[in-house]
Amino acid sequence: MKWQMTFDRVSKAGDIKENVDENFSGLESFMGRMRSRVESGFVILSRGERWGFKLKTKFRLPGREVVAEVKGKTLLSAIDEVYERTSREVKNYLERIKEKRPR
Repeated sequence: MKWQMTFDRVSKAGDIKENVDENFSGLESFMGRMRSRVESGFVILSRGERWGFKLKTKFRLPGREVVAEVKGKTLLSAIDEVYERTSREVKNYLERIKEKRPR
C-alpha cells in the first residue's frame, strides 16, 4: 500500500516521509488478504498556528472508508496517535467482517 502525502506548512526535510511509511506499513499486517484490494491511502500533514500539528489519514476498504484525524503538539506524537486510531478502526472492521461470515 502506498501513502500519498500532502504537506501544508510542514517541512518535508528530514525523514518525515520514511517515518510515516514505516509506521503505516504495520497496517498491512492486519489486513491479510484484503491488502491487495487497497491500493493507496492519503495522509495530510498540516501545521496550525495555535495547536501544533494536525494529521488526517484516509483510505478505502471494501465497504468502508477509514478516516482518522488527530491534533498533537509534536509531529511525531501526532503520527503515532493517528496510526493507533487507524489501526484500531481497521481491527474493528475486520472483526465485524469475521462475525458476519457464515461458518
